[in-house]
Amino acid sequence: MPVFDERNDSIYGVDGNPLQLSKIDILEKLVENLVGPDFEVIENMRLRSKKNVVLHLIMKSSGSHETVNLIAKAFVTGNFDVELKLLEQSFENGLKVPKVIAAKDGVLLLDYIEGELLVDIINRTFDPALIDDLALWYYDFHTSQPLLKGDPRLRNFIIAGDGLFGIDFEEANKGHWIVDLGGIAASLLDTNPINDSRKRLMVWNLLDKYLELKEIERTDHIDKDYISVIFQTLKQTAKWRNSESILYLANQIQKDGLPIE
Repeated sequence: MPVFDERNDSIYGVDGNPLQLSKIDILEKLVENLVGPDFEVIENMRLRSKKNVVLHLIMKSSGSHETVNLIAKAFVTGNFDVELKLLEQSFENGLKVPKVIAAKDGVLLLDYIEGELLVDIINRTFDPALIDDLALWYYDFHTSQPLLKGDPRLRNFIIAGDGLFGIDFEEANKGHWIVDLGGIAASLLDTNPINDSRKRLMVWNLLDKYLELKEIERTDHIDKDYISVIFQTLKQTAKWRNSESILYLANQIQKDGLPIE
């Protein structure tokens, strides 16, 4: 059974660019090599991705009761080589990221991480230990290689049985660590409940924990740069979501900073 029921030009990235049909062939060949030529697709769910086609697949080979649970990512953009290298290096360095099962010409097969999105747990529990885990993840990531993770959204982190996992590295790029940290702080503030006082405290705790790990003293200059990244990220998010409430929050932070009380 093919992964896609219809083979036409209707498969697009979120930005409207079509997925090359050749990558569907590559995806199905990789799955066939992994599961077997007569594999059956039990579940095929498309996941959120800004640019590429990402699927959660549960499959089994003909005559078998065992299932294979994985993420398939077909790149509409040209960032395949960057994400593949980053994932492999991070995994080798012991960072919690999905393991690459197979990769070829713009298609990745990755281990499925079974767990709960970090954003959902934070918005339910406001557990400060989760912020420490997030700061440690970013510290380990930034010290293991010279790139930023990019796309700093809480939904790109999963709490699984053995810790916090980072996913989705298609927007990895070079830059200063504060861009990643301020970006993820903005994501803390822009999810419901928006701009909650407990979240404002988490934003500063995130910075303090990260600086503690890096053994850097917090300064007014760092605070200013951190706030700048936060309100700039919020403005971008407000535009993307067409959200007046997030735009108001961004303008408020630009004007008054981010007081805890």
